[in-house]
Amino acid sequence: MRLSKSFKKSLERKRITYRDLENWKAFYSLKASRTRLSLFQSEKEQKKLININSEEVFKKWAGFSNRTEGTIEEILNWGINPHFILWTVLRVELLPPKYLHELGLFFCRNFHERLAEEGVYIDYRYNTILQVKEDWANGKLSLGNLTYQQRRCSQILVDVHEAKDEKMIAAAASLHAILDEDPRISILNLFRIINKSYSRKKENIYRLQTIKSHIL
Repeated sequence: MRLSKSFKKSLERKRITYRDLENWKAFYSLKASRTRLSLFQSEKEQKKLININSEEVFKKWAGFSNRTEGTIEEILNWGINPHFILWTVLRVELLPPKYLHELGLFFCRNFHERLAEEGVYIDYRYNTILQVKEDWANGKLSLGNLTYQQRRCSQILVDVHEAKDEKMIAAAASLHAILDEDPRISILNLFRIINKSYSRKKENIYRLQTIKSHIL
């Protein structure tokens, strides 16, 4: 789960501008999801999210009030909402799909390990299914193999719901999320699931530190 030296070098030349955020519909995406996002924020952050009601306010919140652009390295170190940093950086326009898949697998396995340490039952099939996703991401298996595991995992998730244990359900749901063939959808859905089990703030800090260790 490492980026090559040549790719890291190419990242130094990439710039993210406010026009990029406009193309990615960042402001409208935030408006559509801020009620849900605020549930995981402190009271101070909730007020900030609620008050983002114009492009100008959003531009300031996103760190572009006094900037016209930033490198990935710079944005990862900006003192702005860490969830927004992740939303901005974790995309195939900036990072290789294979790397995003591997990053998602790392966070999913880490989530399962932490749950297991708490005594949460982690089905023995999960590791095998995650290995299939890894092999698919590395071009060793066909999409048909991944699709089969998606159907298999859907049934596991239905079965686990009967146990009515929130963290067991979260473990199965995280597995289901990580099997998506779209790396961005996969990892962002995984983060949403993990955020229901652990502190959003601590998780985002951990995610940023992990990504920085690979990119910077």
